[in-house]
Amino acid sequence: MAFSAAKLNNIAGSMGLSNVWVYTETDTAIATIKAANYFANAGRHAVRVGDIIFLVGSDAMGLGYFTALTATTSTIATVTAL
Repeated sequence: MAFSAAKLNNIAGSMGLSNVWVYTETDTAIATIKAANYFANAGRHAVRVGDIIFLVGSDAMGLGYFTALTATTSTIATVTAL
């Protein structure tokens, strides 16, 4: 599936510091969710480079942070299985 803003929730962050997000996509594998460009348009929803994200997929959970984010590209680094 493609990124859905409805499945993205901000759980912490303010005053210009990194935000912490949770993204839950229970019918998509974690490898797909953490792949390059999956979150390409997430910047439209206040996600920024440096923000931390918890990922929940159909087969695993992970933790990472955004290292690149534009209208057409995104990169999540250091995604660790939980």
